[in-house]
Amino acid sequence: MEIIYKYVLSGKVFKSKSRPNWRPIVNVVIKDTEGNQTLDENFLLDSGASITILNKRADEFIRRLTPVDYFEVQYGGGEIQKLPVYSLFFILKGIEIPVLAAYDHNLVSSEHLWGITAGLDFFDLIVLNNQSQTKHVKLVKK
Repeated sequence: MEIIYKYVLSGKVFKSKSRPNWRPIVNVVIKDTEGNQTLDENFLLDSGASITILNKRADEFIRRLTPVDYFEVQYGGGEIQKLPVYSLFFILKGIEIPVLAAYDHNLVSSEHLWGITAGLDFFDLIVLNNQSQTKHVKLVKK
């Protein structure tokens, strides 16, 4: 199975002296493990992130769920925070993927972050191609 997405031209990353750039963003339907609720959101594929992190746009969805664990996170040189972690499913082009996702209501990002552990590691191969004319993401599961 191969899932291919084109990169998305997004807004400025920094407030000063920056211009829009191409980013590996995919649309995902988030589903709770009981299948009672879903949420349609965009995720930045972040191969440098240890874990998937949902931002404040998922607040209403998350507040109905019970955390399964907690995860300590530190962005850059900032303070260490303890975030609740939830067991979810991501539905990507009809395929359900089990994901553990932390929730950070203070995360300032226009997209949620889809990280490696219990997330993107579901796939056998991840290709982030920003160098070609086609700029695409390819997710492969054998």
